[in-house]
Amino acid sequence: MRGANMITAMKRSGTYIKWILIPVFIALALAAAFMIMPMKIIHPKRPPEPDVLQSVMTYNQKAAEARDRGDFKTAIQYVEKSLKEASYLPEKYPEKAMTLSFAGETYYIAGQADKGKPLLLSALKIQEKKQDTEYALSLFRMAELERRESRLREALPYMQKSFEARLKFKGSTYETAYTASSVGIIQKDLGLLNAALKSFNRAKEIMESIYSPDDPKLSDVYYSLNELYCDMKDYKKAEEAITRALDIDVKANGGLNPKVVRDLNDLALLQLTRKEYGPAEKTCRRSIDIIKGIGPDKFGENIIVYSFEPQLYLARALLAKGDKKGAVKEMTRVHDILDRLSKSDHPTRVDQQTMFGMALDTVSEMDLLSGSLNKKQVDQLKKYIYEGDFKKADMLMDMILKELETGAKSSK
Repeated sequence: MRGANMITAMKRSGTYIKWILIPVFIALALAAAFMIMPMKIIHPKRPPEPDVLQSVMTYNQKAAEARDRGDFKTAIQYVEKSLKEASYLPEKYPEKAMTLSFAGETYYIAGQADKGKPLLLSALKIQEKKQDTEYALSLFRMAELERRESRLREALPYMQKSFEARLKFKGSTYETAYTASSVGIIQKDLGLLNAALKSFNRAKEIMESIYSPDDPKLSDVYYSLNELYCDMKDYKKAEEAITRALDIDVKANGGLNPKVVRDLNDLALLQLTRKEYGPAEKTCRRSIDIIKGIGPDKFGENIIVYSFEPQLYLARALLAKGDKKGAVKEMTRVHDILDRLSKSDHPTRVDQQTMFGMALDTVSEMDLLSGSLNKKQVDQLKKYIYEGDFKKADMLMDMILKELETGAKSSK
């Protein structure tokens, strides 16, 4: 009875609760200690920063090498490893933002812009605190991502900021001039032709201040000026610009170089525009001969695009001269190129639509001479091209060309 009374008194005073809770607290503390011990094994201590830096640089180098040889699957694997290591680095290390930027570029080049954009934005957020040449590079990469995704209005301010940053931190260098030219290309594609002319001339001024007049690096600026003057319908200045680019590239490379083919293709297009069909035919044949002389290896996967233009322009020149049979023959070769294109993963959807569309225009011009095409077939071909179903477009174009070839033979 007395013991019961003591317990009752302890409850009232709170002493009982304290005695009951003490062993509970001890048990909880012991349990927590045992839980913490294995957690140290599961979550290892952050590695030393010098080791992390070495790993980041090694993985980035391996990713760059894989990118250069076109192995984007391997490049992305190394980029993911580099990003994991870089996550240990504080923002004070420039390698952190550099890795984010490089990884963002790798993703969008590999066709994964949705993964690349957040990484580039993260890099820019870190780098804008200390604006330098790496910040300019990330701005350039961001502009290129937006441009590749056909978001030109979003791309332009990034490219302009990149040019301003490079001019500030690097001065008159090739990279600065190249960025000015890239600003001009975006402005041209947006229809801002006068602004583009200023940008291209700025690039030309910087180039001329650091290189000799015949330096190969100057040919790209003249090539861009040629395209701009064509858009402005100033064909005289366009011819001067493309002829200058061609002269530089021939002197630098002895005439056997992909850039010479590029220049000749644009010259042929200009000649067609000016209805100089004889000179256009000669220019196209010269370009085709150079492609055969160089061999496809020097062009890489771009051989499809480089081969397409002179064959198509040659078909147009022959058609304009009244040689329908010769034009159909060349268009059959164009079709062979488009057949390879429809089976290739290299060109972008825009490239494919543009090239099939250009071929369709030429086929339609051929039909004007004979009226032999089925309008439903042509409309269906347009539909396939618009929808991006290039395999079906390729098959239908083959059928149309065979009909044109039959018509050309019968009209002879």
